[in-house]
Amino acid sequence: MGVGTREREWLPMRAMPPGGVAVRFRAARARNRVPAALAGREGERALVEMKVLSVGMVQGSDGNVVVLKEADGDRLLVIAVGLAEASAIALQLQGLQPPRPLTHDLLVNLVRRMQGEIVRVVVHDLRDETFIGQIDIQTEHGIMEIDARPSDAIAIALRADAPIYVAEPVLEMAAVRSDILSGDSSEE
Repeated sequence: MGVGTREREWLPMRAMPPGGVAVRFRAARARNRVPAALAGREGERALVEMKVLSVGMVQGSDGNVVVLKEADGDRLLVIAVGLAEASAIALQLQGLQPPRPLTHDLLVNLVRRMQGEIVRVVVHDLRDETFIGQIDIQTEHGIMEIDARPSDAIAIALRADAPIYVAEPVLEMAAVRSDILSGDSSEE
């Protein structure tokens, strides 16, 4: 039986001590991990800034979604999320503060207390109908890229007041125009 991609990613981590965390440090410019200032440079993948339009339950099911809208356009990206993440996103959008920190609040507080800054979150891939995201954290060593579910990354971005980006290829594969969802499509 051959070693698949996920297994190959896991094999080097087996030698790590218990509780060890594999974190990749990359130069921001080399991996296009910097916000707008360098976003248009040649050779860097295009990232599109998105805003959270809404979060809620899917009618007729027990599923939840978060809807991202292109900041300077009309494309929407609908991402399935769990109930806990939907609730965390909704609380933040409504400006409600729970009596004690939720998990996403805790993570933002930890990053800040460790002198880090959440600079952005990115939904950078779509594999097997699953969106793949990351949280980019500025540290004294450079930008740290943390693999994350988009739902968690979005909840964290809202709490950290960090921008949300989606890679253009992901939008090309999965986005819909806002007029299609509203039923206003007037294509001939």
